[in-house]
Amino acid sequence: MDSQKSSLLVKRNKKKKKTGSTTDTLLVSHSFNDLPEDIVIDILCRLPNKQLLRLASVSKPWFRLITASCFPKTVMLSELPYLGLLFRVETVMHHARVTFCNTDSMRVHCFGSAQLPNSCSKTLPFNVSAKSFVDCCNGLLLFCHRNRSEQASDRLYQYYVLNSFTKQLVTVPKPGKTALNIYAALAYDPSESSYYKIIRFQGLRCLNIYYSNTKIWKTLKFQLENDVIKAKWVEQSIYYKGAIYRMSMSGHLIRFVVDEELSLSEQAQAIDLPEVAKVSSRGCVGLNNNTIHFAVYHKPDLWIWVLENNYCQNRNAYFFQWKLKCRFSCTRIPVLENKYCIVPLAFHPTLNFFYVGTSSQWGSSLFCLKPRNEGRPREYHRVISYVHGHLNWNGVFAYPFLQCSLPFATGLAIDQPEVAEAEGD
Repeated sequence: MDSQKSSLLVKRNKKKKKTGSTTDTLLVSHSFNDLPEDIVIDILCRLPNKQLLRLASVSKPWFRLITASCFPKTVMLSELPYLGLLFRVETVMHHARVTFCNTDSMRVHCFGSAQLPNSCSKTLPFNVSAKSFVDCCNGLLLFCHRNRSEQASDRLYQYYVLNSFTKQLVTVPKPGKTALNIYAALAYDPSESSYYKIIRFQGLRCLNIYYSNTKIWKTLKFQLENDVIKAKWVEQSIYYKGAIYRMSMSGHLIRFVVDEELSLSEQAQAIDLPEVAKVSSRGCVGLNNNTIHFAVYHKPDLWIWVLENNYCQNRNAYFFQWKLKCRFSCTRIPVLENKYCIVPLAFHPTLNFFYVGTSSQWGSSLFCLKPRNEGRPREYHRVISYVHGHLNWNGVFAYPFLQCSLPFATGLAIDQPEVAEAEGD
């Protein structure tokens, strides 16, 4: 521990004996550094997070200890403030961009009018674009960028991890000589660990994973059925309890274990989606109240399921099944006379809300849907933002944006200083 910390003083008060005499005062002085690490961690975890943040700034050893061992024990994922939705727009008719939407605002606004937090553009050494923005997970943002000023032999893509609230930015070591800009996902849950992982989908047989606690890229192999591999995989995923979940157009939700290396058959598992999903153009997978949800629009209703899992000790494997949560009637929402005019986009992380993109003869809009429940017998929907003209929502990807006020552990990675001026993309 750091020598700046004060010593621990233990005093034993004077005690009077029956004879009337008193014992001497015992003063025992121990350095905080001499205490076992588990006792130090137990003491620190009793402090409020604000005090832990101050102590973490004392020195690098204290920062590593508190971020790695204390913060995961003091934070709950459900307590992270929900700010709104981040959108990655990749359509032909509209300019590819990244935009933010405050979904809690009761004021209807133009879609795309809000930008990313200023800390993103001020901290990153490049301009944020739909091409550079990769993923968002529990308060952290993942970017991928290639510096054009480097020599041709060194012009490989570099990953950056950013906490836009704390302005903590880390430049991730390049995966190797073949650091191409392929789809990647970010895995981070501050209630599990202060370390993060980057998962690159290197072909259809391998995962290339970066572990921030060791600063090492590691390749994990998996095996899936041919029909799952040959189908297109949606370039969006979620992280949940040690695994990445990603949809395949074959009608499956693929679960990739990223916390440990298992056998080929156990590293990845294809979970059958509900039958109605196989006849719809696009579904949506997300987290709501710490459970995996799946939504798909099948005219005239929006169907929402919850993924349940049971662990079988005899087979040492998980078995998954879908349970229908609700059906939301979309007949009152003005849409085009098209089967796929309502596109599921995202779930609210804690509230029973769901977000969809719609198109009608008057233009495109973003809606918030609230299915009925025990406390609200009626369904409810409201428009959040509108689009000038028509927007193909199939080319729009939404990410719930949370605020994490705690720094993440960087391991051996190097923190980059804040950049005053961003370079051209």
